[in-house]
Amino acid sequence: MVSSSFLELPGIKLVLPSAKSSSPQVAKELTIVVDKNNQLYLNEQKISWPKLKSSLTAALKKEKNTTKTLIIKADRLTPHGKVVNIMDTARLCGIQKIVVSTQPKAP
Repeated sequence: MVSSSFLELPGIKLVLPSAKSSSPQVAKELTIVVDKNNQLYLNEQKISWPKLKSSLTAALKKEKNTTKTLIIKADRLTPHGKVVNIMDTARLCGIQKIVVSTQPKAP
């Protein structure tokens, strides 16, 4: 698992956890966002938790994501279990690389 910071998605407000080892990158792969209200977004489209697996499967086919990479951007207040659920579901869908997004920690 990789921890990195990414450019913000417009319209979805998040407070990402901080990490000293964060480095900025531009997201090009599938992205899941969980906001402070535990609302789920896949590539900026609102989805429901029960449809997470089918939505990921469809997105993999649609995007032709050959690298099978998923970026998870979860608000720092998101319960750990929700993030683990996303990671587990992603692996069941065949996603091989999971990146958890953070923001650089202030010095």
